[in-house]
Amino acid sequence: MQPRYLRDLSIQYRPHPERLMLSPLSMKTPRDAAAVLDRLIGHQHQEVFGALLLNTKGQILCYREVCRGSLAAVEVHPRDVLIPALLVNAASIIAAHNHPSGDPEPSPDDIALTARLLAACLVIEVDLYDHIIIGDGGYFSFRESGRI
Repeated sequence: MQPRYLRDLSIQYRPHPERLMLSPLSMKTPRDAAAVLDRLIGHQHQEVFGALLLNTKGQILCYREVCRGSLAAVEVHPRDVLIPALLVNAASIIAAHNHPSGDPEPSPDDIALTARLLAACLVIEVDLYDHIIIGDGGYFSFRESGRI
């Protein structure tokens, strides 16, 4: 039997490949977050699900792309969103994805995913501040709509 070696988990912050400059650094409103997220995922031709991970002051610690999907769907598991939040000790999360169709209105799957994320966040005591859907020149915020 081969010996098994203990592995060391390493977390590393790296600049975003596009060296995205953030202004504002603090997410005071869903519109602030949507502006940053539009620059990150708004131009994608497939659905991309990511998360802005925030500290207790609402400042961005980092962005994490969670997964990529197809033209019209992306499969997201809450654990894949929450693991990075726990690793960086985030106080809150702004979940986000784009709709390549351009229409930011949430689908039934988007609504169900948001409910699952809310439930998972309650268990680990990380706040799901918002779930934002980016479309062509617009966005949908679950917080602004009163669904969070």
